[in-house]
Amino acid sequence: MFQFPFYWYSCPPLLKKWFDNVLTFGWAYGPRGDKLLGKEFMIATTTGGTEASYRSGGENTYTISEFLRPIERTLMRCNGTFLPVFVAYSVMQAKDADLAHIAEKYSKFIRGSREVLIH
Repeated sequence: MFQFPFYWYSCPPLLKKWFDNVLTFGWAYGPRGDKLLGKEFMIATTTGGTEASYRSGGENTYTISEFLRPIERTLMRCNGTFLPVFVAYSVMQAKDADLAHIAEKYSKFIRGSREVLIH
């Protein structure tokens, strides 16, 4: 599970550094790079923008899935299985009740069965 705030259309720099340092040739991919073979990966992220702003043609031009594609491809290159993403939109404006609802949805999402999550 990678859980992070969506930061300038990507993950935070420290997570990118972790990818660069850990997902190395000969360990995560390439010859003998099988340490993540068969592992499942999921992203949970939050945005300050609305869901509508992350639609094709919206304020951000692209969908959240399109923005996350480099991470998806990286994990797949490392022989992992990329599961569907959980996104909480508009968290900067969310009230306590909204955040509680998001937390409930998130809890259900991560407890979902493997058959439902695999795409």
